[in-house]
Amino acid sequence: MNNKFYYSATLAELINDNSEPPNPIIDNGILLDGTILFIIGPPKHKKTFLTQNIAVSIASGVGFSGFEVISPKRIIYFLAEGGRYPMRDRFKKMCKDLDTEFSENLMLSLTSFIDITNDEDFQEIIDRINKFKADVAIFDPLSKFHSVEENSASAMSNLYGRIRQLIETLEISVIIVHHTGKIVQRGGRGSNTTQAEYDSCIMLNSDNDNTKIHFDMRHVETPSPTKLRFNSDTLWFEKRDGMLVILENAGGMMDKKEFFERCGMSRATAYRDLKKAKEKNMVKDEDGVLELLEHK
Repeated sequence: MNNKFYYSATLAELINDNSEPPNPIIDNGILLDGTILFIIGPPKHKKTFLTQNIAVSIASGVGFSGFEVISPKRIIYFLAEGGRYPMRDRFKKMCKDLDTEFSENLMLSLTSFIDITNDEDFQEIIDRINKFKADVAIFDPLSKFHSVEENSASAMSNLYGRIRQLIETLEISVIIVHHTGKIVQRGGRGSNTTQAEYDSCIMLNSDNDNTKIHFDMRHVETPSPTKLRFNSDTLWFEKRDGMLVILENAGGMMDKKEFFERCGMSRATAYRDLKKAKEKNMVKDEDGVLELLEHK
């Protein structure tokens, strides 16, 4: 008979256990060892771009935009969107300025569909994770990795049970990319089982190249929401321009002359960034006053 309990201890054993827990994979509770991180957002809101930034960051051990990675990890990315050549070109651009020493730490496995709830498919996933000796597995998007009814709590519980089985038997962490439902504020599409299953969650909502990220954590205090900007030249999410932060802290509006005095950058750089912000309809420049349009 299979043992379905992955850990047992008496109270005395727990009290006397002074072993150190494993280091987090992404600090601040975003991705801990042996846990599930969900990345949830509406379609076309750059969920996969953010996930791929996170994947490269974990593989390289180099954090970005507030995501603090402790050390390099091996990561297998099961992806059912895009295609070989678009993904190749995307990762080439994303990794252009990075040290390629880490590149063997990330394995991309493209599929159109593979079913975690199917025994044969599930075994293939296990075999691939084992062969690569992965520390982290990504499934993007969840809908392409199962055939169950998403509104069925029991069916989704069985699906998540299989994912927990991967975590417990293979000693990995898992990242799952999932779409929101019709009501975005309710989180992931389908049964509420999803909210009960994740250990941490990133919920994102994008407006052009500006993205607001909310967190939900089970094991640590939940961080405050943050705003990032997607750099279409590098394909990386970045902390928002200091210019936008200055305007936001001033209530969304500031005298243009005062802005140039406070921005802490050369006038040429400030003019260039201001021009880009105006072209993207992020800032209005009228009668010597700058107004942050997205502040409204």
